Amino acid sequence: MGSGSGPVQYSAWSVEQSLTRLVRDIGLPVTTVEQARWTASRWSADRRRETEPFPVHQVLARIDDDAERFAAIDNLPGGKTHWILDDARRRVEIQTKMPIPRMRNSPRPTRQPEIGAYRDDARARRARPA
Repeated sequence: MGSGSGPVQYSAWSVEQSLTRLVRDIGLPVTTVEQARWTASRWSADRRRETEPFPVHQVLARIDDDAERFAAIDNLPGGKTHWILDDARRRVEIQTKMPIPRMRNSPRPTRQPEIGAYRDDARARRARPA
């Protein structure tokens, strides 16, 4: 093929090859790029809320029905002005990271009584005079 005579030969790149090259170039794990790509495919640019973070869109993208998903982002939970990640997780019924309330001067709460008992025992042993 010389100086503009005839078709140009292109190598066919698969989506996988393109993603592999992209993640190598930008230094992110391939799963991160795949998740972002999937989320973007569920939210066309005109349906995304610019005021909401991408992780909220990522969680709400799990709603299969398009109409329900697009309505969900517009129906803010409990009169709030913005979505937070835990609210989005609750909306799609994913376990949330709920903080455990802690009273001032109280021992650190634990969800596993046996660990709490072990800690209490260890504290008592350290407090004994030698």
